[in-house]
Amino acid sequence: MTLLKRSYSKLGCFDYFEQRSKCILIKDGSNTKIREVYLISEGASELAISVRPVHAGILIGRLGNRLVLSLEGAGIAYRAGCKIPFVTVNENGEKLILYGRDVFGQSIIDASIDIRANQNLVILNNKLEVVAIGRARYPNPLLFKKDSITVMNLLDVGYYLRLQND
Repeated sequence: MTLLKRSYSKLGCFDYFEQRSKCILIKDGSNTKIREVYLISEGASELAISVRPVHAGILIGRLGNRLVLSLEGAGIAYRAGCKIPFVTVNENGEKLILYGRDVFGQSIIDASIDIRANQNLVILNNKLEVVAIGRARYPNPLLFKKDSITVMNLLDVGYYLRLQND
């Protein structure tokens, strides 16, 4: 639990969960050291603890050596005002992301100023909706580099649709 508190404190999200009576349910992995972290209401948490279901609430991330946010977890954290690095892409960039493609510099219209190379970040569309989680290939000043892939797409909302077609 200390690792999770440290992660939320680093993101500036700890107050969000404390003020809204949101509970965190951590499910231990059976064969791995990675645990799933779920966001669940206070009332449902009591039931989940007694019944011990396979899944309960919204999967917000996986906890190993650090917290890795899921798409939904990244969206919740971003909307809560947490300090999550982000890039915002134009419509063309969004289309490419939904097809599983990486982000070109000319598609980026805004970005956090403190992005470092190889840092995970949230990719937003121009409506500020989370469309993907990516990894920066360059620090912020170089993210806008034209004709170059500057953010790798790690997981996008189109993945679930593409999975249905296979």
